[in-house]
Amino acid sequence: MKISKYLVIAALLAGTISAQGAQIYFRGGIDADYTKVGNWLSNDFATVSAYVPGLDDIAEIHSGVILVTPVISSSAPDVGTLHIGSNSPEGSLIVVDGGSIDAGTLRVGQAAIGTLTMTGGLVEGALLNVGYNGGTGIVDMSGNSILHYNQVDFTLGASGVVNMEDNAKFRVSSISGAAADALIDNGNILAANAGAGKFIEWNWIPTGGYVEYTVIPEPATLGMVALLGGGLLWIRRRSKV
Repeated sequence: MKISKYLVIAALLAGTISAQGAQIYFRGGIDADYTKVGNWLSNDFATVSAYVPGLDDIAEIHSGVILVTPVISSSAPDVGTLHIGSNSPEGSLIVVDGGSIDAGTLRVGQAAIGTLTMTGGLVEGALLNVGYNGGTGIVDMSGNSILHYNQVDFTLGASGVVNMEDNAKFRVSSISGAAADALIDNGNILAANAGAGKFIEWNWIPTGGYVEYTVIPEPATLGMVALLGGGLLWIRRRSKV
């Protein structure tokens, strides 16, 4: 009876262990779709993974394995940890309109060069490292992309940077006003392709409970918008006469 009991316990433990996550590597054996099962390899670098990385897994994207840069264009499964560029020369991930992922811990540039390019979509989670363990992290945001994390950590100097343009929004929940200013002052958050007077500002959004960084156009652009708006108003008023 005791032996049977121990066998049952052993079987349960084995099932628990096998259910635990592992490191899974993006290969792109079929195409660039991040959400496609056949594009991922198990940690032996040879066996095709039976699933896309999930909450208990570490998703690895780096040049030592990859055939094509992965793209997220739809809702991807939540993942526990996502490394973009990890202990290899480099790694990149692209997120476009309609794409979204909740990556609990996201490290862009872990002991390597990592690049996250967002032309749209949503990336969110608990902890964002931009440059980690001596790596260089680059996040390029444009379009209507949204990056939202509870905590962020940048490496010192130019090793970690978020470049923003268009209507991109970078949101951070756990940050003080002084720390929010410091990310701009230290050059960690920049206005991409900045013209004269183009800059980054942040605002506290009480309904969401986060600081939101956005790009403010240069004065010339604002003037053109105001002039255009005034012209449209004049045309509209005149049409009523």
